[in-house]
Amino acid sequence: MKAIKENFILIIIILISLTYCTKSDKNALSYLSELDLNVVANTLSQKERENGWQLLFDGVTTEGWRGYNMNSCPDCWEVEDACLTVISEGDEEDYQSLVTDKVYKNFVLSVEVKLTTASNSGIIYQVAEGPKYKYAYETGPEFSIIDHENWPTPLDDLQINGSNYAMYPPRVKPYKKI
Repeated sequence: MKAIKENFILIIIILISLTYCTKSDKNALSYLSELDLNVVANTLSQKERENGWQLLFDGVTTEGWRGYNMNSCPDCWEVEDACLTVISEGDEEDYQSLVTDKVYKNFVLSVEVKLTTASNSGIIYQVAEGPKYKYAYETGPEFSIIDHENWPTPLDDLQINGSNYAMYPPRVKPYKKI
């Protein structure tokens, strides 16, 4: 009886191992083929909906967004020309970062951004909130969004547009000229 039980457990372990070894996760770049770059901004194509893509921004309101460590969307953010736009010409203290109302795990993010000349911004992800953090950038890595071609001081590849700021340069130039 003991030998049968051990063989049964071994068979279960082998089946579980085969299940996990044969399960294929998609290559991150393969998600690009799911995107329809010809759809109107802030909409999803039928294919994108079928593949489970979700809009984070409706192009009209700040619904689904709030300030970092806040319960509502701060006044320095508004929707302008179907874009989330920060209204600030000062230092970072003049505005608050936005975060989504929902928490996302295991995600692929596709965005289109508009920059003004010499502007500097970023998408900070996997952030933590709480009273010990004043700024989102203290808690998560940043996808750099910057007009590095018109920036007043030289930047290295770890700081340019599309870099994982101060960690990895972009593999290709993922941007268009302003």
